[in-house]
Amino acid sequence: MLYTEVKISESARLEVYIPSNFEAVDINRKRKTVLICPGGSYMYTSDREAEPVALKLVAEGFNAIVLRYSCFPATFPTALVELAKSIAMVRERCDEWFVDVDNIVVAGFSAGGHLAALIGTLWHTDFLEQQTGLDKKMYMPNGLMLGYPVVSADFFAKVKEFEAFTNHNEQHKQLVSADKNVTSHMPKTFMWHTDDDNVVAVENSLMLAIEMKKHKVSLELHIFPKGKHGLSLANEQTAKPADLEYVNVRCQVWFDMFIKWLQSL
Repeated sequence: MLYTEVKISESARLEVYIPSNFEAVDINRKRKTVLICPGGSYMYTSDREAEPVALKLVAEGFNAIVLRYSCFPATFPTALVELAKSIAMVRERCDEWFVDVDNIVVAGFSAGGHLAALIGTLWHTDFLEQQTGLDKKMYMPNGLMLGYPVVSADFFAKVKEFEAFTNHNEQHKQLVSADKNVTSHMPKTFMWHTDDDNVVAVENSLMLAIEMKKHKVSLELHIFPKGKHGLSLANEQTAKPADLEYVNVRCQVWFDMFIKWLQSL
């Protein structure tokens, strides 16, 4: 396996995990690639939703790349621009990293799910093309995985924090609500949430799902009845020692279902 780190900006980097190719199988195999955006309330990027998820994807034969995007005091659209540039870089390095350029999926958890939803809803816009200076086709995602995502500005924790995040800019306030910007350009999506999430309400996923249905965007949605926020893989590898509620056998199946979805792309 190849592991390397690539700087995206002064405060952002990629952690790249590429499975090895073998002569006995296919030395030039191009793989589907999952670009992971960990959560962390835009205050940090959670380790629990980074390397453990990446390694599990590598074990299933996918390239996995973690984006450590800029957090507080960075404001919108800093992280979104970093994500767009990261997708473009993955395409540019397709030969070096053995990337199938038509199968790049962005996976995000919580705030990272918000970021993933934003690239899904805004990649085709002139706004993002102007912000990145890149051809929008270079950072077009081919699919999304949204785990307990923040979707709507209505669910930002505090009005003061929301105002700061959007720079008091009215256009930005509209753009950061992914549910208000769904179009037929949004890629196929796998999404999961828990019904009793008391940090990011399940209504976030439901609101997005309704808008996706209106625009005929392909969606696989799973709502589990029980499970706290921030489960990640929901197993012992990502559980906090002091809180065994992060081990949730019912919710662990999300990953296997996601793999089946990935294989079907």
